[in-house]
Amino acid sequence: FCAISVVFCAISGVYCAISGVFCAISVVFCAISGVFCAISGVYCAISGVFCAISGVFCAIRGVFLCDKCSFLCNKWSFLCNKWSLLCNKWSFLCNKWSFLCNKWSFLCNKWSFLCNKWSFLYNKWSLLYN
Repeated sequence: FCAISVVFCAISGVYCAISGVFCAISVVFCAISGVFCAISGVYCAISGVFCAISGVFCAIRGVFLCDKCSFLCNKWSFLCNKWSLLCNKWSFLCNKWSFLCNKWSFLCNKWSFLCNKWSFLYNKWSLLYN
């Protein structure tokens, strides 16, 4: 029982060490992702407001054919486009780092499962040994 217990302990130690590395990396990527996604959220919210205002003035222009509405439609459409570009830029970064976060979180979870499985076997055999 003692030899089996030592083998399980060694195996669980390897899996737990690998799991620790993957989990630490995932924490870094997820933190970076969180920052980019928060920034993206702000830019996309502002873009949404400008695009909504633009839509109102462009619709009024289409119905009433007024020059002032045309100017306001163009002005707010410019702001809509400008902030939409920022939204897209930061959304891309958010998605890129979220992918890395998810990839490393998956590895963290996979190896943590193996760590827990072998730790359980070690504990079970240790009880039998003692």
